[in-house]
Amino acid sequence: MFARWTQLDLTRIPRGRSVLASVAIDSVASGALLPFVPLYFVFRAGLSQSAVGVLMTLAAILALPAGTLTSRFVGRYGSARCLVVINCVRALAAVGALFATSRLLALVVLLLSTAGDNAFWAGNSTFVADITGDQRRRWYALEGSIRNAAMGLGALAGGVIVGFAGNGGLTVFMALNAVSFLVAAVLLRGVRTTPRVTGGDRPARALSVYTDVKFSVFLIASVLLVVPLLAMPSVLTLSLVQKGQWGAGLAGVLIALNVVILVLTLPVVSRRVERYRHRTVMIAAALSIAAGAAVLGVGFLLPTWGTAVCAVLGMVGLTAGELLSTSVMNDFVARIAPPARLAQYMAAYQLGWAAAGLLWPVVMLSLTARGGTVVWLVTAACGAVAAAACTLVRPAPVAVVR
Repeated sequence: MFARWTQLDLTRIPRGRSVLASVAIDSVASGALLPFVPLYFVFRAGLSQSAVGVLMTLAAILALPAGTLTSRFVGRYGSARCLVVINCVRALAAVGALFATSRLLALVVLLLSTAGDNAFWAGNSTFVADITGDQRRRWYALEGSIRNAAMGLGALAGGVIVGFAGNGGLTVFMALNAVSFLVAAVLLRGVRTTPRVTGGDRPARALSVYTDVKFSVFLIASVLLVVPLLAMPSVLTLSLVQKGQWGAGLAGVLIALNVVILVLTLPVVSRRVERYRHRTVMIAAALSIAAGAAVLGVGFLLPTWGTAVCAVLGMVGLTAGELLSTSVMNDFVARIAPPARLAQYMAAYQLGWAAAGLLWPVVMLSLTARGGTVVWLVTAACGAVAAAACTLVRPAPVAVVR
């Protein structure tokens, strides 16, 4: 059943089942941790919600270079070895959180955790490219699907633990997170990847990747798509609530459907679009997001029933765009990058995601305050610009997996 769904041959991937298990365990841990971080520090360190928000933002800013720094170590020591160390760092951050009883300690823990996450995503993208060969595109899609499902399960598990055990449950699941990250590290210990930079090679400067015009144009296009996709749950909920009392319920249903569709169909969609060039798929993704956002924007000019219909249709377009873009983005970077510098390109790409994560609360929520029509029409414009930018990027032809 698994093989039919994914069309992946795990026997061709070094310790494929162990890698798959580490993906699931790591994602459950991340999913359990993410929604409860503010609550944990309010309970554990006695901080106010606003203070925790400031500390989280500060940690995110300070941790931005972590991915770029990781690319140096990935190139020198191999992606698998680096992922083992990174998961140990994330476990250390979870253990440190058990003793964070002041603002300074909370900042140190948040910085260590955020830097570990940034480093993980930079190293993991290269790791997948190293071990999967011509199955790379399918593995990226499968991993994305598993992570969406596991993070949802992790969030649910965290809610159950806290719901039954109260504030003490926060301490329990933080300890469980430390164990989960360590287990993920152990599962990856037996995997070997070849360093991409030899001892005599002179490492290229990190900023030199941005002189690659093809990559820089793709990076701009990806950020234009990532910002609205990251903001979508919050912005959709806020804009629908502004429109009517039923908005929160409809938004919850649409967001849940979005997650379910991504989990169930991402590997299949990725396989179906392998016959098309990456650029073609990215353009289709950008246009789908633009169309879905435009329908949503127009919907907020209509009566309540019209808004509801347009919200459903708009979500179809946004979900289709997310499916298409997620199925090719990482592999697009791998196809653009010179093999010896893949880790640096992946780190720069993940830095774009981190920048999008910092940008969307300021940009998208400010636009939402002006009304649903404004925020969604601006999102549609972002999708249109991203589609135009993708027409300028021409990587090597796709190698179809049989």
